Amino acid sequence: MPRNASGFKLRLTHNHVFLLGWAYYLAGPVVVAYLGLLGSVESAEAWLKYIDTEGDARWALPIYVALMPLAFLSGSKLSNLIRPAQPRAVRVRSVNWITWPLYALLLVILVFLASELMFSGYVGGYDAAIMGPIATLQMLILFQYLVFKSAGLRVAEKLNLALLVVCSLVLLSMGGRLYIATALAAVLFYNWNWRHKSAFARHRALMWAFLVILLLAILGMVRMGVFNPFFLVIYMFLESLFTSISAFSAMGGEWVWFDISNDFIYAFLNIVPSWLWEGKAAYIASVADSEVFVLSPFGAKSIVASTVQDFGFAGGLIFVASVGFVMGRSRANATSPISIALYCYLTALLLFVFFRDPFQIQIKLVLTGFLLMWLYRGMSALAASPRRTQEPPPLMSNS
Repeated sequence: MPRNASGFKLRLTHNHVFLLGWAYYLAGPVVVAYLGLLGSVESAEAWLKYIDTEGDARWALPIYVALMPLAFLSGSKLSNLIRPAQPRAVRVRSVNWITWPLYALLLVILVFLASELMFSGYVGGYDAAIMGPIATLQMLILFQYLVFKSAGLRVAEKLNLALLVVCSLVLLSMGGRLYIATALAAVLFYNWNWRHKSAFARHRALMWAFLVILLLAILGMVRMGVFNPFFLVIYMFLESLFTSISAFSAMGGEWVWFDISNDFIYAFLNIVPSWLWEGKAAYIASVADSEVFVLSPFGAKSIVASTVQDFGFAGGLIFVASVGFVMGRSRANATSPISIALYCYLTALLLFVFFRDPFQIQIKLVLTGFLLMWLYRGMSALAASPRRTQEPPPLMSNS
């Protein structure tokens, strides 16, 4: 089993999570399309009309998809050549009493602003200007919850769990299921590796996670104005099928081997809050310069389209390898509450966000995770007693 720097065994790693997301978002749609498995299914016509498996570059997409796991796992393995950082023990107990009231206040304000939009996400869409800040707050609370959960601070853990549940319910009422699923994945990943001691406990947690996903799928059907239990399983896979449209369209047009576009570079500006820069979205959209045609009629954008569009065919695989390298380093350094929280946070993003959201969202969420890590370390250092700046890492006893 893979181990982190403290020798603690990880039953589940980012490699497993990547392969799961890859199978759902990439391998599955490609196999279904090229084998024609849905050719006679009437409900799949909305997807099939965008899918072309007979073009000049018909084998480009299967080859690219097949090489992605190799690139990611190679980057992850390459990270082992660098010595892991020394375990950093930090005191996080007092940080909660600074950040929790702030998060609670922000949540109250955002709920007030979104009060008229709640329970409308399943009728006529949603307001991104309101839902975006709530989704960002959800990720901030998630990170803090993971910090105190891994530190074993029960009171702080329960307080932040309460905020996380309330924020999730607000998002759910507005039609935002992705960030709820991401939070669920992060908590399940932590429990699987650091909390559950028996196979029964892990399997029970997996069962509950599946039931929640099933509930989210049902709510998605209701949002579309239909509900048919017989097509529920098919609907659970529509997310990946519709996301794959952008991948097929990207590979069907002209592409290059290597490229660096302004789309990726300017995506880093998305970290600036919208209330500080009102015209941020319009500016980022105006500087897009990619010549790769991407069709995304249902909103989601495949990681295949994002990487080929911004880096080229070979350059995209190098980017995927670099993501694997970062994740490998995060796993090796997961030896303290803050670094464990970062690893679980990033791994959860790897399952959904990485495969279906544009770089503007991905970069914002990843940078947010690293900024939170540095912020919590700084606040913990300031709060630590001058006579005692270190304490044993809470998880070292599990080695």
